[in-house]
Amino acid sequence: MKVYILSILMFSSISSVSQHPLFGFDLGFNLSRGQYQPDEEIDRRILGGFDGGILMQIPVKGNFELQPQLSYVINGVELNDGVNENSIKLQYFSISILARVKLGELSLLFGPAHSILLGAWNDPSGGGPSTPIKGHFKFTDLVGTVGLQYAFSRNVFMSVRYNHGFEQIVEDAVGFTMRNRYLSFKIGYVIE
Repeated sequence: MKVYILSILMFSSISSVSQHPLFGFDLGFNLSRGQYQPDEEIDRRILGGFDGGILMQIPVKGNFELQPQLSYVINGVELNDGVNENSIKLQYFSISILARVKLGELSLLFGPAHSILLGAWNDPSGGGPSTPIKGHFKFTDLVGTVGLQYAFSRNVFMSVRYNHGFEQIVEDAVGFTMRNRYLSFKIGYVIE
């Protein structure tokens, strides 16, 4: 709960410092495979998930802006051992503060994100119920983001981002390690 309050305070304090912040949202999907070990005899496959949320664009100086975001992200990995196929699906609330360097219609994005785990499931692909496995995963993850954003107009944009998780996100006693790695593709709208 403290993190949610901190997020709201962060957005309100940043918007009061800047004279002309713009608010917006973006929606899209991500493709994740993660870094998973041990990987012998296990085929890691790409898992598709949701990625979207709200954002602010805050002019700082010249072509430089800050773009803080609050996002809901589903990522994970699909694992196949030759007999069984399971998907590990992770739901995160992500708080990011991205630097945005505008180069005409194209912008370079980079910065950190702090992700908070909301839920985790083991989903068998051959049918059967999903098993909650949130207790096997750590509560937070630190992610670095780098990407490109293209503005179709003053309001509409599209972005592609690579998100690199730095932390091992599985609890030590579980028996495997995993780090988040995913590409996200989003379309967004900024309100003037």
